[in-house]
This record gives sequence, structure tokens and C-alpha cells, in this order.
Amino acid sequence: MTRPGRRPDPDHDAVCASTARHRVVIAPPGTGKTHLAVRLAGTLAAALPHPPVPDSTIGARVLLMTFSNQARSQLEAEAGRQLTLAQRRRIEITNYHRLFWHATRAHRGALCLPATTDIGGIGRRQRALDNHAPGAAAALTDHKGLLEAFAEQAFPAFRDDRTPNPAQLQQLLDVIETEHQAGRLVFDDLGALFWKLLDNYPTLEAAYRARYPVVVADEHQDASALQDAVVRRLADTLVVLADPLQLIHGYRGASPTRLDAHISDSDTLPFDLRTPHRWHDQPDAGTWLLAVRRRLLGHTEIAVRPSAAVVQHSPAKRGRNGAVYLTRYAALNALNAGCQRVAVLARTGDDVVQLRNHLAKNGLRPRHANDSSEITRAHADIELLPTLTRPRELARHALARLTEHVPTLPATAVKQIRARLTEDQARLTGCGATARPVLNALATLYRDGPAAYFTALVTALDALSEAGQHIPASTRTSAYRLTAATSNGSIVTDLTNFSRNILTAGLTAPHEHNGLYVMTVHQAKGREFDAVILTHADKRSYPDNAEGRHLFYVALTRGRSRWHLITLEGQQSPLIAHL
Repeated sequence: MTRPGRRPDPDHDAVCASTARHRVVIAPPGTGKTHLAVRLAGTLAAALPHPPVPDSTIGARVLLMTFSNQARSQLEAEAGRQLTLAQRRRIEITNYHRLFWHATRAHRGALCLPATTDIGGIGRRQRALDNHAPGAAAALTDHKGLLEAFAEQAFPAFRDDRTPNPAQLQQLLDVIETEHQAGRLVFDDLGALFWKLLDNYPTLEAAYRARYPVVVADEHQDASALQDAVVRRLADTLVVLADPLQLIHGYRGASPTRLDAHISDSDTLPFDLRTPHRWHDQPDAGTWLLAVRRRLLGHTEIAVRPSAAVVQHSPAKRGRNGAVYLTRYAALNALNAGCQRVAVLARTGDDVVQLRNHLAKNGLRPRHANDSSEITRAHADIELLPTLTRPRELARHALARLTEHVPTLPATAVKQIRARLTEDQARLTGCGATARPVLNALATLYRDGPAAYFTALVTALDALSEAGQHIPASTRTSAYRLTAATSNGSIVTDLTNFSRNILTAGLTAPHEHNGLYVMTVHQAKGREFDAVILTHADKRSYPDNAEGRHLFYVALTRGRSRWHLITLEGQQSPLIAHL
């Protein structure tokens, strides 16, 4: 089914017409991948055996798998546009964590998990490992991403040169098993638990294979070894959509060798998507970005940079801080030109904080980009708060969170508040108008202790909002409010509810709004903006290597109509030459 008004695409047609049981589709950004994935799922679902009851949810389904909640939401919206209700019932759109979580929760008895489980932060897991195997656990932190997914090391298929020696491995796995039996999980445990279900219960594996004989795996360049193994294990017919130049999650276990293996194993040559649908109203921009892609891959191609793509040099004497001021003017220009969604993209989280604070304090009020890091930080608080028993510790922790969530909060007010949080009271004498309501809210922590934490935090946020301070909506601020609204005066109950609220948010697609955003390139993956401002586009942030090229390309392809690259004079990234 082709949506009315959409341009015909022979590349899409060829993918859908193929009868190969193992297909690879190379899908650069903007080439209609979301539309194709849903259209293909509908085509494949039509070939499945009819369910025993017409229009029922019983029977085989196409599993349309992606990574983020946001990508899942986009696929579901596209399915609503393309498919009939009967077709939609034959397709399950989900992401890995959601699939694994539902399976783990449904079969927790078979996994020896308690009735109540809690998904916490990695800090709690690291402390548990440190308590029982300090030397062995410390070595895991040398390998980025290994600690988070260490439960997967229980299976030989997922071991590699980072795996500890057998004695240490077993010692660490025993600790993780104890944590599981106590119901203390981390997000990346869910994949290992799902794999354990399939290994230990052949009947259950057969049921999953019967349920999902066809899998369409979206954004598969980002798949870890376990995620890749799961789709291969379930599917009789497997279609992989991927773009090797967008592989920016190597630290999570993504590897180009897996896509190479799919190409080698597929029943036909890879399909290439070559039509820039996202830029249908400005074909020159779409042609330019696809040409830049080929240049970054090492091919000779002419890429005529459109006038809407600007490179600006910050004076060397101002250092990297000069880019901050230029970013503000670039953002103002984009908004004044009518761009509804504008993204300022930075290389590191520290750069994001600096840029967001500068823009907020100069009246631009950037929105908050919700992503998995919000959940990670919330879990860190869940683990830390029970250890803060003194009122001043609690108050200072709450102040740190207010500083993080209210970028316009003046540094002078923060300094005043902190100085007045003494060991035994929150002093109001001599404080300014901005500091006073915050101190009033934090004073309840001295009177009521940890049980007042979430209520005090929300009271302070409300007071600052009423005073005109900018508080971007975020997953955590929403969870604070939900927790405070149901507080019964017990910090244990509040933390349980906060954990549940964060978990719900982690499995829910975030709402997308117009406005100005500041985020890292990793956070921007999968999003679209009218204008993209790439700050610090220098050779330190974007070197001419595989990682630099991939990040640079992902940043460029987030934009629809305007691109503004800000680089330091004399330090320009060599990748800018590819424009």
C-alpha cells in the first residue's frame, strides 16, 4: 500500500517484491525507511497463515523491531497511516527492551525472579560486584559497556576477549544471579534473561518462533551481539534495514562485522535506497547529503553545498568558548527564519550543559531532550537517596537537581541557597527573592527528613516556575511530580513509586514538540529538525576516522532545511571538506 501523495520509489518496490527469506536493505536517513518498513511488514503479514479466528490477535505475526521508544512511536504512527486495522493486528511493533521486559515479567517464575522486580541503575550493580569481587569487578570498567551487559557473559556465544578468566567470570555471574533472585535488575539484564528463557525452555522458544516467524529489524547497524542473535533465532524470514555509516553505538556492542555477516548470509544482493524522500521539497539538499555520504565512504562524488548550509569560523583567540556565542546567534536566526524545530548538537555532555545554560540565560529557553540518560540519572538518585540521612545532605542534593533542571536559575541564587543550608536549618535571613522560596521548600527536609524529599523538590520547582524561571519538561521532572502527588510520608514507598514512574517512562515514547533543543549527536539519532547547528565542528571533536565520520554524518542528516556548522579558526574538522 502506498500512501496517497507519496512519490513512487522503485527501490522500495524491489524490496517488497523480493521473495528472499534473508534480505539486507541499506537505508540512509531520509530515504523513506520508516515508510518502507511498515509497507514491507504489511506485505509479509499478508503471506502469513490466516489466524484461526478472523481479525483476532491469535496466530503468527510479523515482528517489526527497532531500538528506541521514539523510533517505535514513529513506526506505529506510520502503521496507522498505511495499514487497515486487520493488517495492523498481524504486525507487532516494538523495541528490544520492551520485548525483553514483557517476556521477563510474564515468565518471572520460570526465571526464579520474585513477584516484585526493580530495574535500577548500574551503580547499584557495581557496588554489589565490588563487595564480592572487588578486583574482578574493577577490571570490567576498563571496557565501556561491558559492566552494563555483563549478565550476557553467562552464555558462551556472547563472550569475547574482554571476558575475565573462568574463576573470576563465575564469581561475578554468581553475584548477578543473587541480584536477580532478589529482583534487583538493570536494563541490560533483560536481554540475558530473555535468552535464558529461550535456552532453558524449548517449548517456550518454539512458541516465540511460531509467534514471530517473520522479523523486520530496523536500524540494525546498532544491534549488539545478543540482539542480533535474538532476531536470527526467532525468524524464518528476516529483513535487516541498516546504514553502516550511522553506526555510532559501538560502545554498546554494535559492530560492522554483524551487518557484513547478514550481507554474506542473505539470499540476494543488498538493496540500496537512493531517493531522498525527506527532502522532497528541496531535492538539491537531498542529493547533496547523499553525495556527502558517498564521499565520507571514500568514493569520488561531487557534492554541491546548498546556500542553506553554512560553515562559520570562531576566532582562534576566543578558543572553544567563542562557539557558544555564535551558537546563540545561529539559533536566533533559525527561529526568526521560521524554523519550528531547531537542534544545537554538541559532541559531549559537558558541552551540552554549557550551551543549554548559556541559551537559557539569554532568553532562548531550550527544551529538554529526553533519552535513556534521563533514566540512568534517575536510577543513580534512587540508589543514592537512602544513604543521605542528614538534612543538609538531602537539601544539597535537592539543590543540585534544581540547578540541573532549571538552567535559568542564577548562579548567585544557587550560591546564596547553598551558603544558607547549615547543618541544622535552612536560614532565610538576608537571602534574595529568588532564593527565598527554594529555601522555604528545602526547610521541610530539616523538619520532616527524607520522607519530604520529593514534595520539597516539586514545591521548589513550582515556586521557580511561578517566578518565571525556565523549567524544560523532562522525564525526571514528570516522575518527581507523580511521586510527590502520591507520597504517603515514607521515603521507601516514594522511591519505589519513583522507580516505577521512571520505568514506565523508559518504556513510553517521548512526546515530540516544536522548539529549540540542545543535545549530543548520540541523543539526536533518529530525530529530525528543520535546522541543525553543529557546534565545535573541529578536528578534536570530529577527526577523520570511522567514529568521527559516522558522528558527523548523523549530525548532518538530522537537518531538513538549514545547516550551520561552527568551527574554531585553524582547527576545522577535516570532514568539512566533504561538504
